[in-house]
Amino acid sequence: MSWDMSILYHSKKQLCFTFFCLLITLYSNGQYQHLLHKSYAENIHNLQNMYTNLIAIKDTSKINQNINKIKQFAKSNNDKSLELEINLFSIYYTIEYRDKCSSDCVSSLIKIINEANTYQLKPIRIRAIRVLADYYWSKIRNYELAFEQYILLGKEIGTISYTDYPEKHRDLNMIGQSYYVFRDYKQAEYYLNRILELPEDDSNIMFMNAARNTLGLCYQKTR
Repeated sequence: MSWDMSILYHSKKQLCFTFFCLLITLYSNGQYQHLLHKSYAENIHNLQNMYTNLIAIKDTSKINQNINKIKQFAKSNNDKSLELEINLFSIYYTIEYRDKCSSDCVSSLIKIINEANTYQLKPIRIRAIRVLADYYWSKIRNYELAFEQYILLGKEIGTISYTDYPEKHRDLNMIGQSYYVFRDYKQAEYYLNRILELPEDDSNIMFMNAARNTLGLCYQKTR
């Protein structure tokens, strides 16, 4: 091969490699484009799929790679909501699937709760409080701290509409069932009755029925 041909060959090879890298970048960005700049109600199914797809990878190092990609994508597109969403997923995954609970998880969740408040991203704030409450309840069994978060969670839910936050049924049911476990039937009834005031559809009927069943048990205990 002549000198000129060799230069041409390597130039073409470099160009192909650069083009390939560009395609990979565009593909990676395209995977997350549908998550950008949407309200929680608009994005709820996309975010649920994101959680499902990331957890299905199973390899923690690969999951972390994808977390970092999404985080950088969110930052580069100035989407604070998506950035906090992927941060929340990272903590949730660490707690639920890596079983590496520590004070770091708590401080990280509190940071998300505060940032979500600063940026007026109420659904993220509510769900971060939920994760923190569940951490206290299920992982370290500090029920006093759990109920502190449940009380805060109940108040926050009362400040947002069902349209903007379709998971009201789920969170109120979690609070109500927790009070029932501790035989505080009055408080259990309060939270479970709030569920019955909400719209009913296929996405929340399980929580509606759970509320009705537990309310029946409360009435048996108190009437």
